[in-house]
Amino acid sequence: MEEYVIGTNLNMKLIENINNLMRQTPFQVQPLKSTSFLRRLFKQPVEENAVIEINNLLATMNPEEITSAALVPIAQRYKFDLFKVFALNMQEFYVVYLHFALTHSTPDLDKKLIHLQQLLQLPDEQILPFHHEIGEKYFRKAVQQVIKDGMYSPSDQAKLKSLALTLRLPSDLANSISMGLRKEQFQKRLAPIAISKRLSSTMKMDLLVLAKNLDIDLQKESIIKKQLLNFEKWWQLENSDLPIRQTDIDLTKNEVCHFEAHQVSWYEDRVTRRGVSTSTLIKKGAVYLTSKQLIFISEEGTSKIRLEKILRLVRNHQGIEVIKDTGRYPTLVMGDETEAFYIVLKKLMN
Repeated sequence: MEEYVIGTNLNMKLIENINNLMRQTPFQVQPLKSTSFLRRLFKQPVEENAVIEINNLLATMNPEEITSAALVPIAQRYKFDLFKVFALNMQEFYVVYLHFALTHSTPDLDKKLIHLQQLLQLPDEQILPFHHEIGEKYFRKAVQQVIKDGMYSPSDQAKLKSLALTLRLPSDLANSISMGLRKEQFQKRLAPIAISKRLSSTMKMDLLVLAKNLDIDLQKESIIKKQLLNFEKWWQLENSDLPIRQTDIDLTKNEVCHFEAHQVSWYEDRVTRRGVSTSTLIKKGAVYLTSKQLIFISEEGTSKIRLEKILRLVRNHQGIEVIKDTGRYPTLVMGDETEAFYIVLKKLMN
């Protein structure tokens, strides 16, 4: 006996059915297929009418009101195990109802789904993939709706936990979706701060409150934590008096050191044999910014640039290029110290 073709391309049929959902029910009453003369002669029913009869029951009654006993006469009329022969159609009925019920926020959905699964005799392995595929999208939307105002209250968490159970989402998947979206919400607030690389005390407090409201433990977010510490440090450096550092290098009278960094690389543009200018490592050492000059000390010797000789600073993909009134322009690369170097030197130049 051939299986009815309704279920042979389940995904395409699902899309068609979902797009045609009515306001009250996803199912519509369908006329039975006419029986040919030979089938009537030999009393052979049209097998696909069994599926249509089940569809019509679902279209005229609430699924939870349909009992297994109501399907017995259908199976007897067609004299075959319709749940095995038309297993894909049973899946389709279930998935269409699942999608419809989620869209319309059907109450007590978990109980209704369990009843429908039992009614259509569908084992878990036949419906769980659809629960995960459809449920993940709905759960994601539900989380987004909950946290759009920057809150993730205990009552919100309880509702989402209940929804995840109804959708039969694995707890680790539901937790991952929730945490990912909450971090995404936090990152949206953090984005303009990350661009400016500055964090005032007021902005910091706002971020801490948001993280608490979204149930994000910043102590466990090492990358974000480091970012915030740096942004706060740079804001304070930019908006406070320059620090004075004690150093063992020789300074002139009334000259004080405001910044120092070690493991600094000094690059300059050099022309290769082919006539192409390329950034070339010249030396490595330590850089100091004083009230009068930039000092670079390396094994090759000491280089000094007076502050009044520096015209401007240019950020590039390597570090900070120092544009001065004469000679070559060095680019200083110092990793995590680059921003602090830039802030201090800019303040000294002004």
